[in-house]
Amino acid sequence: MKTKIITTILLVFFTSITAQEYIKFDKPVEVKGIAKLRIRNEAKPYSDVICISDSDTLKIMGYKNKMFYAIVDDCEGFIASTSFYSTPLLDVYKRAASHKELALAEIEASESLNNFSTECEYTSNEVDEFNGDRVLFTKDLKVSDDLWVTFKRINNDKYIVFEAMDLGCTAPFSYQNKSFVKVKLENDDILTFYHRGKIDCNHFNLMGKVSNSEIKRLKESPIKSIRLLGTDSFFDVDDLKRPSVFQDMLSCIESFPAN
Repeated sequence: MKTKIITTILLVFFTSITAQEYIKFDKPVEVKGIAKLRIRNEAKPYSDVICISDSDTLKIMGYKNKMFYAIVDDCEGFIASTSFYSTPLLDVYKRAASHKELALAEIEASESLNNFSTECEYTSNEVDEFNGDRVLFTKDLKVSDDLWVTFKRINNDKYIVFEAMDLGCTAPFSYQNKSFVKVKLENDDILTFYHRGKIDCNHFNLMGKVSNSEIKRLKESPIKSIRLLGTDSFFDVDDLKRPSVFQDMLSCIESFPAN
């Protein structure tokens, strides 16, 4: 039975980009008895497509940032339904984590985190054939065990995307109960970013617009801590794996690389 597509928002800046990297299990873990899951379809570039599965059987292919990557029906992507991450279903992770290949992948990922590359790597660097926008997206960058960032540029507008686990909805700037990210630097400078995308109730995914003057400030000092605020709760990140991420990588969107 085919998957029903319920939402398509054709906004370039509100997407996870196709087939993001994730740690793959040596073999899929099959889960049965769970239907109507919301899955962010990674096979649809330049759109935010949420699928609802008809089948009650899905295959867990791997994970990233505490989220499972799954295939069900004709949809493939990260599971967005927060109910899936309830305690009984975490057994899926424990079973999969016992695989030798996953253990090796985790070791490799851990080692790579201790040797950060400052080379700019992009998941997208092209011109949108429909609207002519010049689009530049970096790969996801791990800041802590609970937080990832991505840098994006669309024409002359620059963005930082902060992605973490569920804090309720990520509410845009126009909402009274707006979500935000506050970044405190080691020099005690504090910058605040508000969500410039649509409301997102799957997991915390805030896209903040960043000005040239803010980029300059972010590059002056390492990060001391970060506060994330969703509609339900807030979360402070101070166990940083890469406090220099802005100093190292924001230059990747200051200009478009030569083709």
